[in-house]
Amino acid sequence: MTTEFRKRKILFIAHRIPYPPDKGDKIRSFYIAEALREKYETHLAFLIDDPEDEKHIPYLRERYASVHYRTLSRGRRYWQALLGLFSGKPLSVSGFYHSGLASEIFLLKEKNHFDTVICFSAASCEYAEMFGKKFYAVITDFVDADSEKWREYAEKSDNHFIKQKIFSYEAKHLLAYEKKAAAASDLSLFVSEPERDLFCNLIGAEPEGQPDVQALDNPVNTGYFAPELVFDNPYPENLRDRPIFAMTGAMDYKPNAEGAMFFFKEVFPSICDQSGARPVFAIVGRNPSPALRALHNPEKGVIVTGSVPDVRPYLRHAEIAVAPLLIARGVQNKILEAMAIGKPVITSAQGFEGIKAQEGKDIIVCKSLKEWVFACLEMMNDDAMRESLTQNARAAMLREYSIRSFNVRLENLIQRAHANQTARELSKPQFKTRGDDADGG
Repeated sequence: MTTEFRKRKILFIAHRIPYPPDKGDKIRSFYIAEALREKYETHLAFLIDDPEDEKHIPYLRERYASVHYRTLSRGRRYWQALLGLFSGKPLSVSGFYHSGLASEIFLLKEKNHFDTVICFSAASCEYAEMFGKKFYAVITDFVDADSEKWREYAEKSDNHFIKQKIFSYEAKHLLAYEKKAAAASDLSLFVSEPERDLFCNLIGAEPEGQPDVQALDNPVNTGYFAPELVFDNPYPENLRDRPIFAMTGAMDYKPNAEGAMFFFKEVFPSICDQSGARPVFAIVGRNPSPALRALHNPEKGVIVTGSVPDVRPYLRHAEIAVAPLLIARGVQNKILEAMAIGKPVITSAQGFEGIKAQEGKDIIVCKSLKEWVFACLEMMNDDAMRESLTQNARAAMLREYSIRSFNVRLENLIQRAHANQTARELSKPQFKTRGDDADGG
């Protein structure tokens, strides 16, 4: 008699479609989903907040056991977030909730015996029914200590009363929600050890205590971001013989937009004045604000591309990659990708946080405007320094951020979550019936 083997089932819930891997949160969710697909019967549930992403549904349905989604317009998301003010819930949780998706997930869980449910971001926890009785292990990947980001926003908005109030509200209520979600999860994940330690400090927990909070570094596809790949030069011909500083990322993300504006206003004029090389600043990324678009002036050496099909040509044909972030949470994929493709990177202390690389050897980190100007000028003029950083950066990415090590670490963490779930069940009070107490006499 043979026992039929049942492949373990996992439900992966994300607040955005985990494909394509072209921006921060979607890069991490994509690699998690792909790793799960290799070993488990994986079911996906998510929201789509960009209608363009609906074209990727057939691709996902070919690769996963089932795919469940709802479209959430930006207007509805903002309206729901506003209504969240009256419920006391975080705006980001209310804004990414869809009752239709919640109903579909409920039916999906009734039909399938899931061994594990993974919630990607705190906003997905509402769908997991994790705060009540459950029969599966729950992992919440918070990615970043997002509540701290909102606190920093509030701190930097002291000259704008309404924004400060909204940001302060979100910081307070999201932290309370994150703490509750972590306590209800069998395992919580963050993108780096510093981010994990920060979260534990915020909720008053020990890193190795309860709730169980662990770090899972993002991987980098070093085959896709490889220095030996050849691309046509995407920059205007009249700018190609000038040193190009490239900044990549989603430009509708507040820290990226503010960082680009800081570099343009504070750093770029100084390096232009102090260098005879006529440098170029290229802002490469989707949905730049009108203020950023207004900076586009190729004659003055400033390019704002908007959305591009592939950032790699822009990185490969730039001399230097910059990430001048003033606020940053978690790990910046744009920095890892630039290092993997073999570009010397200059970033801020905020951008460097959580990256497993050696400051000064693998990457240049600036802590003041003076350091930014000096580093940019030195990098333009020192060929040997650029080459050394290029080699060291690539080696660091191969050593620390491989997809294989990410997949192994994720599998070990899933097993850890199941062990935690079992321990929780065993620690619950066991109620005996009257018959159990009988002495049999």
